[in-house]
Formats: sequence, C-alpha cells, structure tokens
Amino acid sequence: MEQISTIMATIIPLTQRNWILVIYILLTVASGNAQLASTPTTASPTTVVPTTQYQGDPEIIFISRDETDPTQVLYQIHHMNTVTKIDRIYNFHNSGIKPLSIDFDNSNNYIYWSENGIGGKGIWRAKDGAVPEKIFAVESTSIVESLDVDPVSQLVYYVDSGKKSIVLVKLDDPTLYRTVIATDLGRPKDIIVDHENKMMYWTDIGKGRIEMADADGRNRQVLVDRNISRPISISLDKKDNRLYWVDSLRDVIEYIDLNNTSIRKVVKKEILLNAQYSGVAVDNKRIFYTDSIRRHVMYINKTDYSIDTIFTHLSFNELLDIKYNDKFIPTVNNSCSVNNGDCENICIPTKSNRTCACKEGKRLLTNGKSCSRIIALHGANILFLTQEFNFNYGRTISNLRGIQGDPETWLYQPTVRTWYISFGRWLTGIDFDYRSEHVYLTDALSRSIKVFPMNGSLHTWTEFSGTSPIVHGVAVDWINRNVYWADQDYEHIVMAKMAVDTKETKTVVNTGLDRPVSIAVHPKKGKLFWSDYGPNNNRIEVSNLDGSNRTTIYHSTDASYLIKGITIDYERDKLIFTNGIGLYKMDLDGSNVELLYQNQMLEMYEVSAYKNLVFATDKGMFGRRPRVLIFLTTTTSGYNSISFRGSIYGIAFYHPSRQQTFASPCDTAQCGQMCVAVPGNGTQLKAKCVCGDGKKLAANGKNCEKSDHPISQTFAYSAGDRICLVNAQVDKSWKAPHKPDDICWLRNTGADFRHLAVDVYSHTLFFSDQDSILPNIRKISLVGKRKNSTVVLSGVANVGGIAVDWVSDHLYWTDIKLKEIWVANLDGTSQKILLRNLTKPTSIAVNPPNGVMYWLDETEGNMYQANLDGTDKIVLVRNLSNPLDLVIDYMDDRILYINNNGSNVEWVNMLGRNKKKLINPEQNVSNIAVYKGYIALTLMSKTGVLLTNKGGTNPKLIINENKTKNYKYDIIAIDEAVQPVIAGVCNGNSGCQQICLPKPSGYTCACTDGMKLGTDKKSCVPEKVLYSDFFLVADDYRHEIYQVDKDLKTISAMGLPHEENPIGVAYDPVERRIYWTDYTLGTIKRMAINGSINKQETVRPKTSNSRLDAIAIDPSSRILYYTDMKANNIGIMSLDGGLNKILIASVYNPRAIVLDPENGNMYYTTRSKIDTKRAGIWRANMDGTNVTKIVAQGLSYPNGLAIDTTEMKIYWIDSVTLRLERANLNGTGRQIIAYLTDAYAFGLTIVNHTNYVYYTDWNDRGIFYQPRNGNGTAMVFGADVFSGLNEIKYYSGTHGTTKCSSNNGGCSEFCLATPTGRTCACNSIFQLKADGVSCYNETTCTQKIRSGSFSNCQHATVDKRCGFTCDTHFKKNSLYDGELACSRSGRWYTDGPSNVYVDTDNLCLEQKCPKLTVREGVQQSGNCTSGNYVGSQCLLKCAKGYIVSSHLYPNGENIMCQSNNLNWQKSNMTCSPIYCKENKSSILNGHLREDCTFLAEHECQYQCDYGYGKNPLNLTFKCDKQGNWEPMAAVVLCSKITTTQSTTTTTTTEPTTISYKPTTVTTKVVTPIPTIGKPKTTEQPIVSGKTSALGTQDDAKINGLMGGLVTVVLLLAIVVACIAFYMYRKRRMSDPSKYERSSLRESTRSDMGQQYKSNSIDSPKNSVAYSNSGEGNLAFDNPIYVTEEAKVNLQNDDNDNTKPQIGSQHEIVMDNNVTSGM
Repeated sequence: MEQISTIMATIIPLTQRNWILVIYILLTVASGNAQLASTPTTASPTTVVPTTQYQGDPEIIFISRDETDPTQVLYQIHHMNTVTKIDRIYNFHNSGIKPLSIDFDNSNNYIYWSENGIGGKGIWRAKDGAVPEKIFAVESTSIVESLDVDPVSQLVYYVDSGKKSIVLVKLDDPTLYRTVIATDLGRPKDIIVDHENKMMYWTDIGKGRIEMADADGRNRQVLVDRNISRPISISLDKKDNRLYWVDSLRDVIEYIDLNNTSIRKVVKKEILLNAQYSGVAVDNKRIFYTDSIRRHVMYINKTDYSIDTIFTHLSFNELLDIKYNDKFIPTVNNSCSVNNGDCENICIPTKSNRTCACKEGKRLLTNGKSCSRIIALHGANILFLTQEFNFNYGRTISNLRGIQGDPETWLYQPTVRTWYISFGRWLTGIDFDYRSEHVYLTDALSRSIKVFPMNGSLHTWTEFSGTSPIVHGVAVDWINRNVYWADQDYEHIVMAKMAVDTKETKTVVNTGLDRPVSIAVHPKKGKLFWSDYGPNNNRIEVSNLDGSNRTTIYHSTDASYLIKGITIDYERDKLIFTNGIGLYKMDLDGSNVELLYQNQMLEMYEVSAYKNLVFATDKGMFGRRPRVLIFLTTTTSGYNSISFRGSIYGIAFYHPSRQQTFASPCDTAQCGQMCVAVPGNGTQLKAKCVCGDGKKLAANGKNCEKSDHPISQTFAYSAGDRICLVNAQVDKSWKAPHKPDDICWLRNTGADFRHLAVDVYSHTLFFSDQDSILPNIRKISLVGKRKNSTVVLSGVANVGGIAVDWVSDHLYWTDIKLKEIWVANLDGTSQKILLRNLTKPTSIAVNPPNGVMYWLDETEGNMYQANLDGTDKIVLVRNLSNPLDLVIDYMDDRILYINNNGSNVEWVNMLGRNKKKLINPEQNVSNIAVYKGYIALTLMSKTGVLLTNKGGTNPKLIINENKTKNYKYDIIAIDEAVQPVIAGVCNGNSGCQQICLPKPSGYTCACTDGMKLGTDKKSCVPEKVLYSDFFLVADDYRHEIYQVDKDLKTISAMGLPHEENPIGVAYDPVERRIYWTDYTLGTIKRMAINGSINKQETVRPKTSNSRLDAIAIDPSSRILYYTDMKANNIGIMSLDGGLNKILIASVYNPRAIVLDPENGNMYYTTRSKIDTKRAGIWRANMDGTNVTKIVAQGLSYPNGLAIDTTEMKIYWIDSVTLRLERANLNGTGRQIIAYLTDAYAFGLTIVNHTNYVYYTDWNDRGIFYQPRNGNGTAMVFGADVFSGLNEIKYYSGTHGTTKCSSNNGGCSEFCLATPTGRTCACNSIFQLKADGVSCYNETTCTQKIRSGSFSNCQHATVDKRCGFTCDTHFKKNSLYDGELACSRSGRWYTDGPSNVYVDTDNLCLEQKCPKLTVREGVQQSGNCTSGNYVGSQCLLKCAKGYIVSSHLYPNGENIMCQSNNLNWQKSNMTCSPIYCKENKSSILNGHLREDCTFLAEHECQYQCDYGYGKNPLNLTFKCDKQGNWEPMAAVVLCSKITTTQSTTTTTTTEPTTISYKPTTVTTKVVTPIPTIGKPKTTEQPIVSGKTSALGTQDDAKINGLMGGLVTVVLLLAIVVACIAFYMYRKRRMSDPSKYERSSLRESTRSDMGQQYKSNSIDSPKNSVAYSNSGEGNLAFDNPIYVTEEAKVNLQNDDNDNTKPQIGSQHEIVMDNNVTSGM
C-alpha cells in the first residue's frame, strides 16, 4: 500500500482534469475455496509439471467513468467486511484518457488497460511503484474495446471494433503483433481467453452473437446467435466450465454450458427496466456484475441465486469492465515458455502444441518457424490482374500477377519467373504509389478501392467503399497524395485522399459521361485524363486535377472501335491509348496522333508505359488465351506477348521512374482535407484546397466545413412521418453507410409524406403530405440544413404521384379522388387542370426532351401518354395488372414500371413496345427509381429499400426499417444525371402570360382555370365577367378570387397576382371593383372586376399588430368596414385608403361582418373556443354606437354571417358546434337549419328570394348550398376546381340609398348611416369640428423621393399637388406617373382616379443592366457607350486567337442594354479557337516551351533539347491568324554543347525479332552476366525471317510442290476465317454501348452470384490458417503468394510464319522448386 501511495504522489500532479481510477474490490473468500490447478501434460524437454501459488486475497477489478468531468476512474478495493469500503485507489492522471477494458498479470504485478482517449490510444499498464506506461499504440481508426492477458506466454489479445479485428501482441516485444481474426466481424466488443484449454471467446454486438476459436484463430465457430441482442461483456467460469455474458439490450445475465452447449440459462433479468448491466465476472461461488444506472457492484450466489450488493451508489456516472482476480500466480510452462517455442516472432500455445506466427507485414516460411526477411515485391515489376480458375478453391478468383525486374533483364530471356497473389475477389483496375509501396486495386465484388502493400505483407485494407462493380480506371496522384477512379455505372470520376477507409470523397466529373473506362494523372502538369465511350461519346478528355477546365482532346467518329485504356509516357509527355485493335500515341493536347500498331485480331483493353516500352492487355479472341503484349514506342513493326489462363484486366508498371517526385505547392498548403496542384501562371502550379462532397471551404480557404451545396448522387425515399436519404454509392455489402434514422429528416408524427419529385437545378425536393386535415404538396431546399419546408400547393385531395418538368419549371400531379391531372408553376401559381374524368391516375413521369408525360391507371391497368399540355392522350401499354409506379430511364431510353401489384419490374421502350420483364423481387415492391446503372425499389410491406444494377435479378436490401405500414412509399434519385440538360421551348415563358406548356413540337400558352386566352393567344382574361347576380369566393390555396354565376354554371377567375392569399372579399358596384384582404401580407387590395392584373392597388398597407379578416362595403357612403382579429377592433376606411378610423375598439376576436345600410345597422361575430361566453353575434349602428349582443348562447366559432333584409332574418354557421342556424334580426326566433359533419365551415351568404343558403368548408372543396328550410342535404359545386375557399359573398348589382348617398351626407370625411339618419366622423388623426360635419388638423407631407425630387413644392400641406422628376439613369415608375397629392394622413398619394398611397422610395427606378458576361473566346471591344445603363451599346468581337463561327457577324456584334427587362440583349455570336500545331521539324534539336498556348496571334518561346544550347539567333515563334507558324522554315536554333562519339555495330544474327518483314532495326540485347552489376549490352540488329539451306534439289522441288498446295489450302482457310471474323466483329460492335455494358455487367453478376456463394472459403493446405488482414481484406481467407517460371518465346504478327524466338509462352509452368507460403 505504501508503494501505491508513492505512485499516487508521483502521478496526481500531472494533470487536474482527466484521471483513471482503478478499483480493486477485495473480497473475503471462504477458506475452503478450491484452488485452480492446470492438468499436467506429458513430460517433454519443453514441458514442466505445473505448480500453483496464491498470493493475497481475491479481488474484483472494475472501471468506472465520471462524465461530469470528462475523465474515467479506475478503483481498487479489498478487505470486504460487513460494510465494504474503498481501500486502494489508483489515480492515473492523463488528459483525455478513456479506458474501456482491464486485465491483470499477477506474476509481474501488472494492471493492464485499453486506452481510447487523446492521451494515447493503445494498451497501457502499471504496477506498484511504477509510472504508467503505454506498451502498444494503435492507429487513430482503431478502438480497443477489450483485452485479455496471457502472462505465461506473454501475450495480450485485444478486440478492435474500429478495424473489426482481433489482434495479439507479444508483451516482451510489442513490435511483434499479429491479426488473428479479421473477417466477418460486425463490432467485436469483449474477449476472454481460456489459457488452460487454449481457447478464446468473444462477443460481437454488431452481429449479435458470441463466437469461439482456438487461441491461434483456427476452428472458428459461432457459440450463441439466437435470442441474443447486445452481448457487451463475457466471463469464464473455470470451475463449472460455463460462459457467462451480459446482454445490455435485453437486460439479462445468462450462461451457456461449454460441456453441453444445448444447456443455456438466464440467471438474472431486469424486470423494472431501470438497470443497465455493463459487466460480468465469475468466481467459484458468485457471479459479479455492474449496474451503470444504479451504480451498483453486485453479486449473485450460484447456489440459490440470491443477490447481494458489494458496492452501491458510487460517486461516478458509469461502470464499465469488471474482472475477478483470484490472485493466482501460474508457474506452469507451456509449449511457448521455453525459447519462444522455437518460433522466430510469435508463439501461440494451442491444444496440440503451438503455432508460430510472424509479425504483421511478414510471411511465415515453409519450415513453419521462420519469417520472411526481405521485402519481396517492392521494386521494378510489371503488374497485371487476371481472373483464373483455382482448383484449390474450386472457383474463379483474382490474381495479382507480376514479373520482377527491369524488362531489359528478362525480355530477351528464354524463361521468365512470375509471381502471383490469389485474392477471393473480382479485381479490375490497378495503379500504385511507389513512395508508400502500395498498390491500389478496384474490387468489383466488394464495390471498393483496396490497397495492397508491396512490402512483403499480405495485409490489405479498404481505401473507399461504395463504387459500382464496373470500375476499371484508377489513378494515383503520387505527388498530392490523392487517388482517382472512373466509375462506369455511376458515370462519374471521383477523387479521395489516400487514407484508410476514407470518408471524404470529391466527385470531380459528374456530367456528360457515358462509360468512363481508363484514367491517368499528370501531377507535373496538374492534369487529369480519361477515356469515355458510349452511344454519343468515343473520346479522350482532360481537365485540371479538380475537374475544372474540362476539354475534349481526342474524338473518334468510328463507333465500331471504342477507346479503352490510356496511359502517359511521362518521359516524353505523350498520351498512349488503344481502341482495341490499334495502339496510338499523341501529344498531351491531342495533337500529332500517331498509330503505333494495328491488328484486327487483337482486343486490347488497358495499357501502361515504361521507358520505350508499352504493355497492353489483350482479352484474346477465337480461343486464344489472354495475353500481355509488349510494344516498342520507337517502331510499328510488332510485339512480344505473354499468355495466361483466364482473363486479364488492369496493368501497371511498378517502377520509380513512373512516379518521379518533385516539390508540390500542396506540400505547404496546409489544406484541411484534400489538395490538388492546378496550372497557375505559365508552367507554374498552384495549390488548390478541395473539400469532399457535402463540404465547402471555410473562410480561410483551407479548412472545410459543412456545405450549403445540395445533395446529389442520392436516393430519397418517403417513410410516412419522415423523408430519408440513401447514398446511391453503397458499400461492399450492399448496405447503406448509415442506419436508417441517421439520414432522415422532416420528422413529423402527424404527417404522411408519400410522393416525391426533385428539381436538381433549383436544388428543391417536392413531396406530398397526405395529412388528413390539410393534404398538400410541399417543398424543401436540398441546400443547407434542410429543416424547414414550405407549402407549395394546399387543398389537394388525394395525390397519386408528382413529377417535375425541370426544363419549363412546372410541377405535375395526379389526383386520385378528383380523377384529374394538374399542372402548376414550381412556386404553386398558375394551377391548371390538364385532364379530367380519369379512372384512377397514380404514378406520373414527365419527359421534357420529348414533350410528353406518362402515367399509370391502377384500375384500368393501362399506361397512358399525353403531351405536356394534356393533348393527344393515348394508351401506351395495355393489360397491365395493378401497376404501381413508373420511371423514365434516360440512359437506356426506356420506361421502367412495377407490375402485378409489385411482384414484377418490367420495361418498355418510349413507344410502349418491346415489353420485357427485368426483375422478380422476392418481396412485393411499390416504387422504383433509376440512377445511372442502378435501380432502387421500396418494399410494399415495410419501409425497406432494395438496390440492384440494371442487369441484376436479385435486388439487395440496403435499408431495412422493418416498419409494417401498408402505405406505398415513393423513392427517387437526386442527381443531375436523372434530369438531362436540354434547350427548352418555354425559356422566358415564351411570351405566355401565365403558363407555357411544351409539346413534342413547339409549345402552347395556357391559362389557369377560370381564365381563357386572349385574342393574342398569349395573354389571359377572365372566362366571363359579370356585373350583377354573381358570387365572389376567395381561394387562397389557388391564390385567386373567383366569380360564379347565380346558377352555379360558370367559373371565372379574376386574375389576382400570384403572391396573393385572399380571405375576405367585397364588391363595390359603383366603380366595379373587387376588394380583398390578404391574411399573410396583412393588407387590403383592390382591382377592377375585369381582371386586369396590372391595375391591382394596395389601399391599406400592412401594419404591425394587425390581422385583417372580413370586409364589407357600404356603396352609398363609399366606406369599407373590416374586422381586425389581432388588434381586436372593427375599423372603417375610405375606399382609396386615405381615411382610416377605429370604429369599435376592444372587440374580442371579431370575425365576420355584414352591413344593412338602409336600416343603418351592422352585424358581426366574435368567436372563442376556450371561453364560449365571449362568442356571440352582435348588432350595432353603423357609426359604432348602440352595440348589442343579440345571440349569446350556444356559440363558439361563428365564422360565417349573412342577413336577409326581405325576410328580416340573420344566418350564421359555426365550425365548432357544426350547426347552420338562423334567427330574427334581433336574435329571437332562433332555428337550426342543418347539422354539419366533419366540417370546418367558414364563409356564408344568401341570395334573396331563393331557397338556399351557401357556405364554404375548409375541410372540403367546393361551394355548398343547403335548403333554407333544412329539408334535404347540402349539395356541392366546383369541388374539382376550388381548393381552399374562404369568404363567399353574393351581389345582385343593386344597392339602396341612405342619407350618405348624396354629397356624402354633407360630411367632409366619413358619412356613417344610422337607423335615424347619418353621423359624420373624421380620420383617426383628425377631430370633428363643432359644426358636426368638418374636420381639422394641420398636416404636411415630408417624405422625399429617392433618386429624384419634387418640382415647385416648397411646403406640402394637405391637398397640395406636386410634380416630380427623376435623376439621370432613373425613370418614373409607371404605376405612379403624374402629380402627387398630400393626404390628410401626411402621406403622398397619386392625384388621379386611382388615388393610391405611394412609396416614395419606389417612384424612381434605376435603369441599369448587370455586368456583361460573354462566351469563351468573345470579348468586349472597348468601353460600352453608357456603361451598364439602359440604351448603352457594346461591341463584341472575337478575342485574339479566335475566329467568328458564323458569317452573320464578320465585324462583330452590337448588343444593347434593354429597358423592358433591364438585361443585355442575348448574344448569338460564337468564336472558335484557331490553333497552330507543333511542328518539331521547324526547331531542330528543340521544341516549343510548355507554356505555349498554340493560339493564333500568340507568340511562343522555344527551348533546346537536353545537350543543346540556344544560338545567338533567338527567334520568337508566332502563330498567325491562319494558324501557321512564323517562321515556318527549319532553322538551326540549337547547337550541341558537347560532342560524344558513339558507334553502333550492325550485324546479322539468328533472328530475335519483333518485326514482320526482314528489316534491320537497331535495338539493345541484354547479355546475361553471372556477376553482380549492370548487364553488358551490345547493339545488334533485329531481323525477321530465316533462310534454310537444308535438303537436296529434288527434296526442294517436292517440298515446294507440297508447300504450294499447303499454302493454297491455308490461304483459303485464312480468307474464310477473315470473312467470319469481320462479320463477327461488325455484329459485335454494331451496338458498342450495349455490348460493352451488358457483357461486362452480366459476367460480373454471374461470377459474383455463382462463383462467390459464401463469404469465406477454405484455405489451401499450404497456407497459414489464421488471417492477418484488417477490415476489408481482399481475400476470402488469406492471399496466397506464389512464384512460377514461364517460358517466353517471340510472338510476331499473328499471320507471320517465322520461328518464334523471344515472346511469351502459351502455358505457364509451375517451378517445382518454388513453394507457396505466406
């Protein structure tokens, strides 16, 4: 104890924040406890009979954590008496320490724990009298969850949930460690090792199971996987041979009998659910466990299962690991105790003896003891990938093959030694990073980028998960430390930082790709190159390393031969590529294309370069084996080849000369995520920081932060109460990268989100909410936090599907209840019914490129097509069975749909033909989406998402929420690829006033319902304008006021501005104007009843603390009455808004108001749900006096009110009591007319001398009319047109007279009718004079005009009129032209018939266009005539080096700043670049500098080749206007600096040739030398053909005759074969896109589905049984390293008859002297 105190005194001062508290709970154990002893083994020289020793009392050790101060505490306690107390405490202070697990070594008195804090991830230990030490460090991605110490073998086992592996470390030399389990782990949590029986057990909370294996990882098996959820802790009962565990999710403690695993028992189960078991430990009599919620350390007696508490209510927050220490000190030796078991690195005791293992990165040699000493693979290697049948595995597997050494050392040898490593994957693409000794591989099966080290280790890891299965192109930027890959199915190019399992990727090219195949980088130029082929593309493109400045440098019009592999010859700055039959090279800008070799019999795919050699893979045709072809770039005469079994894919030459290093600006850029070097000034590169998708650069330009950029490359699906995202790039197991709830938003338990659509260009997601109260269509931005959605369309009935026309900015939807198809602008305005009287329209899709739409009718079983304007409706596909959903696949030009109630996925072409079945999912599906090469489906019975590629027949479940709702949820793809960019015919709405609807040819202007096209076929006018006997109804969902005739037959829209949300309406029959209140804007506006949009006026602007609702007009006094629900008053105003007055104040929640001017009375309602006593119907004089409550009982929300002055009755409707009632005008004689059901009644009106009362209902659509006598039910009109009706009023067109009708009743301002006559009143800021008619107040108007001034207006008093002028470049607002008058309220208003208050800030409008932008190659010539102001003209001309593309603008183009839209005229002029091609013969021994643009009218400097210097004549080359260089003649500008003599000996030898014809070509032949050093070389000729002098003359004649005959037969056979090959080739290449994609995908699918049926395979007999791979291991078990010896022979042209001499052999022969091993 004194020693521990000494330790504490030393350590505690280190830090005051974080600390570890180790608790030893010493327990008094009965003296009769049995001591554990190991069973003696047979005596041997290395085996000693064990002895046992106990020292001290048994203890319990556990970990606790105190989260209040982010530290974790480890306690130690002993001497358990009647009251247990803490005795020994370890306080290991270290900032950020987070221990998870603990164990002990009694032999050396050590305590071990795993550490995951910032103090140092790894394994730590401490002992009495010593400072804690870290003995083993792990990587940042590792999480050491648990550990177990073997003190005899000096090993520690730990589980790593970060890398999903189990690792052992040698304690006496922690540099020796080895991964023993690395496959099929979810999240390993706890481990315990039975050191006596040499077994290990571990829990896996990711898989929900407990497993066991031998101590060396052999004989792995699942022990428990049923009725288990989250086993977080295990303990071994050595006495009873039981394994105990804690299941934290089920709150149980259980055990299983290891002698009989069928025996399993629960020993403790929490009933009250107020506990959280976190750890378990066992001794002979008790089961100890920790409870993190109660903070107890307790135990259960094994005999009677009684429970007792050792420690309770400890002062910390959480209890973690717990171990029982019986203080046993083992002295037994095992097979590893002496001399490390004769193992060189690691010795692992096993049941039989021991297993030797090597440290990570080395291989065990065949003697089973020693480890590899050398880095076996690093160095010069030609690497290539093959797919071969492996007899050990019984299936096809991938091999990484290589030939070590410089080709000069083996190319001309008779045999060549190859090596290969077998992987249980489907590898297709390869590149390398020589600096880190890593090879990067694309894996089709796991859909990932893998990394394999060339340092002798077979440990592999995952760089990135989530590619498609078709990734052939991968390229490493070895300078800036990034990796790129080209994905054919996802049709994009992605970059990522070199890191294990990187999460940050950047899509650098995402549009305009068909099938990107091969990819290459040139870090020194800052350029990225790739090949792309498809129906429209067969090209090579280049961009900067970040994807910017993208350009096509080579394009082939021959679709029969597709461009495949590309590579860069860095020494010569040449791009080398193949189109299958030919090999080409060209300059990096696409110039100087040169054919190196061509042969119709070849099918080359990938290429790589080294020095003057080019290596190409040949797939092989007509039964010929695949080969690696070797070409010389200096000749076009032939090739060498090496043949292999199986198929050959990627190839790369692994050599430092391929990746020469240099200083990069990224070295010092300090970018937060990724950095690329891009071209800067001249030849200089500049650093550019790049952030991954979804991130953006911070203000400092280096770090990355969450981006406001929109979501892309994603599937979105609706799940009822939320909308969720699924990354379209799933990982290797076809699982989404997140749990379902992690990627969902818009959570609303009361919502019912169903149908989805997206506009990727405005970054907006649209979705329907089938809320039972208010069904609607909403939208939410895909940019930023995505928290708030807005309603686009309210009052929809039952949406069956929605679709977005992203070209014309329209939203289409089907309505099942209304049996209609609608269209509107994306903001919800200009709604129009396109098709009526359908049966059951559901899913809908639009095809803007073709101007048509498609929809399904679920009841009829038909798929329909119509133009986007609703015309030309046809049945496209008949006789479907309950079709559910459809989607357009633009990539393959077809329509996919779900048939047979979700059991089939089928497709037809765009004409409805060639119907085919695509997928038969195992479970019924409801909705479908397409993203590039993938199809996503939603399950009908639960919220699940399936994913498959287009060729797949077995979709994989990537999201499984297991929600058993029966709704049909939608799914869509979010990416620009699903909405191709096209030129629309409705750009700028094409002059249409409201809606422009595209058709297959042209467009149609259309108007919203209730309006029709004017005579110009573009403008919109009301369907019919009535001036008497009509209804006015306000529909805020359609942003419109409608006029309906008395007979309910005609509906006319008034043409309100789109932003209006009308609720209250009124009509002035004198001036024929309609007035309305807007509850969202808080305004009162008016307009002429003829629907002229441009004449709407605001007569009462928005004021604070005000919410205007109902309005009524007295035509005789020209006064408008209104209720203000927020200000709680009733006010009046003049019809022009100039006069305002609060008439009745302190009115609680006033709603409806009606007037009876002839009798001088007004009626209004108040409402309240809480205090119904405040609800009532009131009557007052129209001057606000004599207020009386005429109906006071039985009311709550009387929203609607109307009076019949003929019958002297008042009517009202209540949305809470659901009653329609009437009474006498004094409130007596109350009578119920009708009871309502499921209604929210609002507006009410009557028509005198009719039998009906009319009302509106917020919960239903249309105008309802009910007989006044209460007999019969209500009928409805306009339910298919109206969406959300508010106020309704009827106007006969006539009105009575009052005392105010003539001369305003003599009043100077307000004249208010009363039952006895009239009362004069004044504006709110005026007072009535003593004469009772006049008003007084001294007011002036002081507002000034922005950007203008008043004319002759010194002192603006009331009624004074003033003109105004605007400053230069400003003009008068047309709405306020003329003089202004000063009102009595002190505000300016227009002096004219409209009398509208004006905003003096908007009287003068600036006339200015935005900054002029032009196309590439076009520039502004000089200054514009008047800057950017209206009328200014600018002359556009082609920039230097460009020429006008059209003859219409030979002298340039003038464009003007237009006044109608304040924008520049559209420029139609385009300019094309003029380039000069580099002619190297013009500069002898030199070339143009790299910064030369080659543009016309530009000058370029030159530089001399190596060994040459510039002559005094230092010319500058200029590219003239015609694209020719000046000077053109060859000029000696470079002279040799030094001269060195060299000789070349030309002789004739035995033909060692790569030529077809007998020609003499000088090349190097390497002569093998037995001594170490560079091989001697001699210059020898390469000659084709061989002359024979054997045989006599007669023999020669006979031989000649026979030879001639044979020759004829052979020639005929060759002709027939050539014809057959030509027909086969043309047929195969007639549809290249179809062949390439389908064949590759089908082959990938068949191999994956048939050859890889299990997740693991048996190891070969000669391989080590334990795995040393980390997460994402390429092999199913272990990669196998094998060397082979192959004979090589010359392979000349396929029709050459000369004797082969160098090339490759056709069969690889195993070298029996070389053995397999690890």
